[in-house]
Amino acid sequence: MAQTLLDERVSLLERVPLFRRLAPKALEALAQQAGRVALDAGQELFRKGEGGRHCYGILAGQVKVVTQAPSGKQVFFGILDAGEVFGELALLAGGHRTASVSAIVDTELLVVERRDFLHLLHSQPELTVDLLSMLAERLVEVSEVIEDATFMNLRARLAKKLVALAEPAEGSDGDALSLPQGLHQTDLAAMINATRESVNKQLHGWRRDGIVEIERGAITIRRLDELERLAGLVSL
Repeated sequence: MAQTLLDERVSLLERVPLFRRLAPKALEALAQQAGRVALDAGQELFRKGEGGRHCYGILAGQVKVVTQAPSGKQVFFGILDAGEVFGELALLAGGHRTASVSAIVDTELLVVERRDFLHLLHSQPELTVDLLSMLAERLVEVSEVIEDATFMNLRARLAKKLVALAEPAEGSDGDALSLPQGLHQTDLAAMINATRESVNKQLHGWRRDGIVEIERGAITIRRLDELERLAGLVSL
């Protein structure tokens, strides 16, 4: 029974790219130390400013990463999917969380303690390179958000974000695309530095044009090519 549980944890670890290159013995050692936690859709894992003692790998589901200004306005850093790692900044700096994280859908996480994570980086130097690459990709994403907010109008920013978030709609024949379940218009607005009211107005305009459908808050994309054109992602 114990071996079966260990094998399952090793299998889960192999789904996290940061840990995938570990030798079998190192992977098994980490699996013995790691824990697991389940989050319901909408449940918060931690808040900005809290002390950070764990690093997390997403085994299944999605989380959103946000911060909040003193005025109450949210700044949306992004969505992380299965296979991605987060929470490592507080571990590396030995400080506090730089953002808040909550689940968009039901989510299962792998949990690694700070001491185990730092020991892993010391003993497996190739992971440090992978970690730096991952952090660099996130920095590029944040820079892109700032550039889009500076140089693109709201319609183009929203179209680009919908294209980036689109995934096959459940039960569709492959033609329809939808946004992740649990993602609200307030989240979309925070992602593109806009108000919820302006996002709602643009979405309803696109609904009249047959570009999207909106039902009970769920957004389905019917004309991806038109959103790509509005976002400037295709040449005319």
